[in-house]
Amino acid sequence: MAFTFVYFLSWAHSALALDELNGAIVKGVNLGGWLVLEGFITPSLFEGILNPTMLDGTKVRFKSLRSNKYVSAQKGGDSGIITVHKDKARTRETFRVSSGNELRADHEGMPTGDDDAATFQMIIDVKMNIKGDYQLDNGYGLEKAAEVLSNHRSNFVTQADFQFLSRNGINTVRIPVGWQYGIKCIIDLHAAPGSQNGMEHSSSRDGTIDWTTSDNIQQTLRVIDFLASKYGNHDALSGIV
Repeated sequence: MAFTFVYFLSWAHSALALDELNGAIVKGVNLGGWLVLEGFITPSLFEGILNPTMLDGTKVRFKSLRSNKYVSAQKGGDSGIITVHKDKARTRETFRVSSGNELRADHEGMPTGDDDAATFQMIIDVKMNIKGDYQLDNGYGLEKAAEVLSNHRSNFVTQADFQFLSRNGINTVRIPVGWQYGIKCIIDLHAAPGSQNGMEHSSSRDGTIDWTTSDNIQQTLRVIDFLASKYGNHDALSGIV
């Protein structure tokens, strides 16, 4: 979908930006949390998820209760060796919750207590929790997520908002809209495949940045070419940046 490649920032925390474009003064406002989700803008969307602390991309650390040491991926994981010897938890001691990256230990029977080598404390890095499209979709499941998203996108930003912007001198937004009121659009690359920065507004799944792979770049360029060919001469388009 083309709209997932447009730049969104906070409507609630918007600010006017003055610039000159083609001889005209641009008074623009950024909109966010509508088409590409950002959990800090719309936390209520995630309140119905049963296990919100373990969404896609959640970062966790494991500390042995017997040795008080952290599980660590040696050489950042390149060596394939996992050890339990770090006193402090940093990047190599932080793991993401996905099916492709499993941390396992074969242990016969049940751990006997805190002094058992198979007993670890799992610590969730709450500051790094991502809350975007992937996390909402997989947290609710397909059917419920579709209902939540449909209701959100029908009500979060409405035609009345664009009437308000127009009345107050705003003439440009970074979002594709059906209600113009003399408001133009600036299309900006964002939320491209693979995520450009690992954050919610770039549709990241787990914080990794894979946009620079050849396939993702080519797919992004195809979308930009499509937008340019379809809307390049449209009166409502101020530019593609």
